[in-house]
Amino acid sequence: MARLGIAILLLVLLGAAASAQEPILSFSADPPTVRLAPGGEATFRVTAANRSVHTADDLTVEASAPDGLIVEPKKGGLKEIGPFGKGGLEFTVSAPAKLPPGSYEITLSILYTYCIEVSCFQIVDELTVPVTVTNAVVGPVETRTAHRALPPWAIPGIGVLLIGIGIGLWAAGF
Repeated sequence: MARLGIAILLLVLLGAAASAQEPILSFSADPPTVRLAPGGEATFRVTAANRSVHTADDLTVEASAPDGLIVEPKKGGLKEIGPFGKGGLEFTVSAPAKLPPGSYEITLSILYTYCIEVSCFQIVDELTVPVTVTNAVVGPVETRTAHRALPPWAIPGIGVLLIGIGIGLWAAGF
């Protein structure tokens, strides 16, 4: 009986730990696709939206671009994004005059921390921003937002399922 109680307690703790480590920020770029001419430059804004009651701290965004494109600043950061708040950073992309027209991608490596009471978690995320270098004038592009692979209810749902299995095993006398 004591082993079953310990097993259920472990399942509850694992479920709580797994749900606590979910990313709390979602990221998007505006415009979603950067368009510029060879020899030109354009600005885009990265927005971080906090979907949680917890504060995200020490957000750092580091940009890396393929050869030929220049992104400034290479690294930017925000001290804090409060619960259900938003924060943003601006980046400027420039293309040398000799850069051939084509499609490129800027990769933004994102690192931030959030704490729940005394437990702190460091989250690593990534956002890619397409860049089109062209001499042609183009119209607006559809909006695209980066999303996590799992829906927000998946981890807590698994925890509840595991607790249910534990209770079922306990009721069955295992």
